[in-house]
Amino acid sequence: MGGMSGMNAARELRRRGSNAVIFFITSLTHYAIEGYEVHAFSFLAKPLRYEVFAERMGDALRMMKKSVGQVLQFQTAEGLIRVNTNEIGYIESFRHEIKFVCDGFSFTAGDVTLSVLEQQLAGCGFFRVHKSYLINMRNIRLIGETEIHMVDGGVVPLSKYRRREFLSVYAVYRKERL
Repeated sequence: MGGMSGMNAARELRRRGSNAVIFFITSLTHYAIEGYEVHAFSFLAKPLRYEVFAERMGDALRMMKKSVGQVLQFQTAEGLIRVNTNEIGYIESFRHEIKFVCDGFSFTAGDVTLSVLEQQLAGCGFFRVHKSYLINMRNIRLIGETEIHMVDGGVVPLSKYRRREFLSVYAVYRKERL
């Protein structure tokens, strides 16, 4: 690498703002401590075993999938729209229409139900907090007794019947993202 160590290359990547997943494959395990500085995903000891590498790579891919989100597409009155799940703040059902409130924009789709979306978004950090609302837990700013304040300023009602389960699921969600 032109005289640059892997650790220095990792530092340079982070200095430039890269969120790359970094693996160190080395026989020098004392570098593991330094790896915390650059948020290395994993250290793999030489000689490298395929099974260990495959397991760590699978872990990295699962983590990346959670952070990237998934792309959904819907038919609207204006045409076909594609949206990343991470952009969605919350989804509201009102009079057989579904309103998506997203980062800086919103749209309405009539070709899907909240129940279908709830199933489709299972495992993506969404929770149905009220019969008419599905929220993206990554966009919560404040949880009140009867409502949830979203990062975009929206306020969503929190059903007293779903509150306990929501708080439990949200605690697990937050723990997984630490």
